[in-house]
This record gives sequence, structure tokens and C-alpha cells, in this order.
Amino acid sequence: MFRRMILRTMAAAAVLVLAACSTTRVVHEWTPSGATGHAMMKQVLVMGISKEEGPRRAFEDTFSAALARAGVKAVPMYSVHPELGEADQDKLKKIIADSGVDGILVTRVVRVDSREQVRSNPWPAPYMGFYGYYHDVWVNYDTVSTYKVAVMETNLWSGKDGKLLWSGTTESTDPEDVKRIINDFSSVVTETLAKQGLIPPLPKS
Repeated sequence: MFRRMILRTMAAAAVLVLAACSTTRVVHEWTPSGATGHAMMKQVLVMGISKEEGPRRAFEDTFSAALARAGVKAVPMYSVHPELGEADQDKLKKIIADSGVDGILVTRVVRVDSREQVRSNPWPAPYMGFYGYYHDVWVNYDTVSTYKVAVMETNLWSGKDGKLLWSGTTESTDPEDVKRIINDFSSVVTETLAKQGLIPPLPKS
């Protein structure tokens, strides 16, 4: 009985540790060969591609705040183009020129996947005795849970010539928790851009 309690406590602790981890990770990133050695971005226009005003503004504000922690002056797209939808090319060029940005960061949701996770529960040992073993084989089934993953693409472009400087693909779990996803996503991508030398390094906490 004591051994079973220990195993269950350890399993519960593992779940709590996993829950505390970031919900976003970078699964792929690419930097064009001609973009290496590019000057760090000091002013960036932040665009979230969405047809919904609330999520778009929340994303652009949160990402701008994350970039600001690295000393980057970030401009949310909605502040200079409040209309939803695509801006025509001439207007977009004027927005970029008037904003004085040297970088344009664009994020879009590629897809949302449904995935399964199998969690193996600790199996009882036969030496525990027949009755304890018989009970535990019924309650310690492996559990299968379904969860969703939002796959997002982020590109950083030069504000001067429109050339691609960096592209990354991320995966975020539990996309229904929009606020948490946006916060984690913004932090993870900002840290990645800083490590690549595309923006100034983040201050040490």
C-alpha cells in the first residue's frame, strides 16, 4: 500500500511539472544565408494575421511588450492600420515608411492539430500479493488524452528592402487558453530572435 502511494504521488508530481512548462516550442527555424550579419532590429512592426479584432490586438500588444523588454521599439499593426483584413500594397508601403521600422514581424496560424497522449500508469509488481495486484491492474490502466496543438509560422522581414531575415515554426499546446498561449509564444520567439542576434539580448532576470 505504501509503495502504491509513493508511485501515485510521483506520478502526480510529474503532471504538475509538465503543466508548469512553457506551452510553446520552436520546432523549426531558418535564416537565409544572405541575412547573416544583418544589423539588429531596433524598431519592428508587429503583425498578427487574424480576422478577429480582439485576438489580433491582444497578440500584437503582447508581442510588442515582449520585444520592448529587449529594447526594441515595437509598433502594433492595428495602431497604424486598425482595419481588419489586408492593406493594399501602396498603403502598406506608406505605413512601413511612416513608422520608420527596420523590421516587420508577421505571425499566422498555419493549422490546429488534434493529437493523442498516452500516459502510462505505474504497473503493480506481482510480489505485492495477489489481492493488491488484482486491484491495481484494474485501476492502473494507461490513459489516453486528446489535446490540440496550434502550429504557427513567424517571419521577420527587413523594413528597408522587404527581404526575409528569419523564419520559424512553433507549436503551442492548449490553444483554447489564448492569453497563456500569446504570453508564452511571445516570450519564446523573442528569446529565439535574441539568440540569433536579430534583436538586442534580453536583460538577465
